Amino acid sequence: MEYDFKKREKPGGYTIREAIWLAGRDIVIGEKLDTKESLVWLGEKVDTEKPYVVTERLQTSIYIQYSDAQTFDSYLEAFENVADRIKEKINEIKKHRAACGIEDHYLTQDICIQGSAQCDYQNQYVLIKAECLAPEFRVEQYQIMKAESGNGCSPHAIGQSVFGMNLFEERDVRYDRSDIAGIINPEKMPEWAKSRIQDKIMPDNEPEREV
Repeated sequence: MEYDFKKREKPGGYTIREAIWLAGRDIVIGEKLDTKESLVWLGEKVDTEKPYVVTERLQTSIYIQYSDAQTFDSYLEAFENVADRIKEKINEIKKHRAACGIEDHYLTQDICIQGSAQCDYQNQYVLIKAECLAPEFRVEQYQIMKAESGNGCSPHAIGQSVFGMNLFEERDVRYDRSDIAGIINPEKMPEWAKSRIQDKIMPDNEPEREV
């Protein structure tokens, strides 16, 4: 059964009413009719004389964290705060995309080598399926990963985890093997990706300094 945090988690005693996923986390609105208990979140004191809370929930493979909590007297005030947070995060995403030249376009399986979904992925540039990414990250810059380790690299292993590096941001990522469409055909690789890969494999031509 799939874990439903909205039904099973009560941060600070608040019952979660709504949760909106955006920019890698959930913006949560919760309600608590009994306001006698105080709420302590990550060392910060939050006024719980008010029945509604808005907070942000981050879940990783290691931990769950609630942060940036604010409480309100009315549901409309709380939802207005949710709307403000959504607008702020959308603007952040737009600014980041504009600064990095990211367009609203994603890659499909037709750029992969035919039959490569049954190959070993280790040390290969693989394509993450767009549908396996959050909607705001369904762009080609978040789809290309260099697979480096994990049992999921092998098509015959029991484990599913594939660890590697996102080519665009050069950060560590993890996916299940089922999230991967296959190995990308070098000839069909986007131009920006070809340039980055070439920069990584280009030998250092700087002459040695005399001692």
